[in-house]
Parts: sequence; C-alpha cells; structure tokens
Amino acid sequence: FRGDLGPSPLDGNVAERTYPEHLARRWNLFSSTITLAFCAFVALAIYAWDTIFHFHMNVIASMMLALQIKIFDKIYGFLVVYLLEWENHKYEMSYFNSLLWKQFLFTSVNNYSAFAYLLLTCPDHICLRVVQHQIVMTMALLSVMRLADIALEGIKVKWKIWREDQQVRESGSEPEARCFTEEQEKFSVYDVS
Repeated sequence: FRGDLGPSPLDGNVAERTYPEHLARRWNLFSSTITLAFCAFVALAIYAWDTIFHFHMNVIASMMLALQIKIFDKIYGFLVVYLLEWENHKYEMSYFNSLLWKQFLFTSVNNYSAFAYLLLTCPDHICLRVVQHQIVMTMALLSVMRLADIALEGIKVKWKIWREDQQVRESGSEPEARCFTEEQEKFSVYDVS
C-alpha cells in the first residue's frame, strides 16, 4: 500500500498511511477500463476466429479457439496483478474483491462469449449442433491443456530434485531421502491471480 503517513480518518490520535480517495477512484476507473478494453479485444479476436472458421467449424477451429483462450488467459493473469497494484488496495479484502470481479468478467468473456456469439448469429437450428460440437471439443481441449500444465509442473519438480541430487553426488556424498515438505519447496509459486 502506498500512502502518506497522517492522522487516521477514524481516530485522529493514531497515525496511519492514507491515500487520497479521488486518486484511488481514478486508479480503480483506469484499471476497470483496461479490463473492459481487454475484454473488447478478446471479443474482437473471437469475431476474427468466427470469420476465419465460419463455414469450417471443425477440430482445427476448436484447437485455435482453445489456444486463443489459453493465451489470453495467461496474458490477463499477468496483467491483472499490475492492475491491482495500480489500484493500491489498503486491505486484502478489497484487493481480493477487485480481483474476483475482474477475473469473473474477463473469464466469462474469454471462455464463453465465442459460444454465445455462435448461438446469437445462428440463422437456423442446424448450427445448434455445430455449437454443441464446438463447446465439447473446445472444453475437452482446454481440459487436456490443463492436464498438460499439471504434468509439466510435476516434471519440473522431479527435474529440480534430480538436479539437486546430482549436485550432491558430484560433491562426493549420497543424497538423503526427502520429506514431502522438502519436495513442496520445489513447487512453482501459486498465485491466485
């Protein structure tokens, strides 16, 4: 939290860091505007995806949509951390509430607006089957991608442990058995954003 040390708004006898309310609102508006702009960019990318694959909704179209969803998800996951820092939240509860609303809005647009767009532009009942197929294929591919993420993280942990054991062997001693806590230390940092 950034702020100047001054009298508390609740108790003037206590000094605490405060930040001007008008600046906090300005940064919150700026952060929300960036989130909405990114959602609009995702919607534009979905329109481009539909334009490219409109008459060829097949496995390739599902793969491209799933890849697009994952890429935008990673980019926004990186971006939202900076947006929340700009908002300068004093308390964790307001930080997580802002994170929750931003993630909810972006994830809804990113993950589901392609299917809503297909349904809204569907001229007849025939394309409902196409939309069903796209939903199943895209969600299955996203699940496979998530499982691959988990497997990759497990491989990274095993590699770190193997490399550490090799360094111990090169120093002339035998590595000791590790407890679960020592293995957990090798896990990647998990961020809620």
